[in-house]
Amino acid sequence: MIDLHNHTPLCHHAVGEPEEYLARARTLGLREYGFSEHSPWMLQYDGEQIAPTDAEFDQYLDRMQALRERHDGTDGPVLRIGIEMDFRPEHAARARAMAAAFPFDHHIGSVHNLGDWIFDHPDRLHEWAGRDVGQVYREYFAAIRAMLDWNLIDIVGHLDLPKKFGHLPPEGIESFVEELLPDLVAAGVAVEINTAGRDKPVGEFYPGPAVVARLARAGVPFTLGSDAHKPSEVGRHIGDALELLRGCGVREVMTFSQRQRVGVRI
Repeated sequence: MIDLHNHTPLCHHAVGEPEEYLARARTLGLREYGFSEHSPWMLQYDGEQIAPTDAEFDQYLDRMQALRERHDGTDGPVLRIGIEMDFRPEHAARARAMAAAFPFDHHIGSVHNLGDWIFDHPDRLHEWAGRDVGQVYREYFAAIRAMLDWNLIDIVGHLDLPKKFGHLPPEGIESFVEELLPDLVAAGVAVEINTAGRDKPVGEFYPGPAVVARLARAGVPFTLGSDAHKPSEVGRHIGDALELLRGCGVREVMTFSQRQRVGVRI
């Protein structure tokens, strides 16, 4: 149906051209398809590149607009243009300027780092050793709460990302989400079911079924994203995500047009 979180080779850790991703979405019969490229201020380690430069992000926007012009009026999915806005507090002004400069359909807010540690980076998996996992989650959800205070986010990306490699807090993820619920509701944001987690060591969506059920009971809206970094990942496990949502009593998922939320029945 809907898949709003996907990348392009301009982030330097994805492969395949945007046209190939969109063709895959058309083959799958998706109703709406969105690209959400990483923001240029995403934290990177010395000697690597996992996010576009400012100039490359301009290229992303130009390519998306050209792709939309070619694609509009075809029988494929509606094309949405977004950004995965990495939360780094020192870049709040850049984030606001970016939001004001381009009419994105949606802003996905994501936390990938705590300080100078990219906790979901596979080359830094060893840095989990000796850490208090519960403290990592406390710091992570504090960062999510601070990101909501930016008042720039439409969608919270991969809500429980620290579990990627199987690190789970002894008190359970649900307790952290419970504390965050008032902030999520007050911010009026959607939470994505990021299906990429199914293919990571943790082996389940971000967030997992228990968290989805709790969010659903609180009336938090949902959207869907495969976080594809190659065309074959487009739409992965979306059907299972829809079944999970239906099982939790959810009757619609959200898409966005120029940052206006639109519900789609499931």
